Amino acid sequence: MTLDAPEEELDPLAALLTRSGADGLLLGAQARSDQLTLVLQVSPAYGQGSRAEQQQRADRWQQWAFELGYDHLELRDSRAGLIARDALVGSGMIVLTPSPRP
Repeated sequence: MTLDAPEEELDPLAALLTRSGADGLLLGAQARSDQLTLVLQVSPAYGQGSRAEQQQRADRWQQWAFELGYDHLELRDSRAGLIARDALVGSGMIVLTPSPRP
């Protein structure tokens, strides 16, 4: 066994944050192993993209979660509010529409 393992092997969740395709939009990653769920915290800039861009990124990140062995993915904002989750029926991600702020 060598100590020269790539960073992805040492901490795959940390590697997600800088992976090509994260585009600086991922701020944190947390595993909920009891639920086989990966929770990604996204930056406010994620919500500034078009609906199509948000969907495309969410779908890409869901594929990354599957590659790491997670069955579910949640995207949350900086206040831990749910902004996207995997579909319970069918496949893909459901990007939620933010509620207007008072």
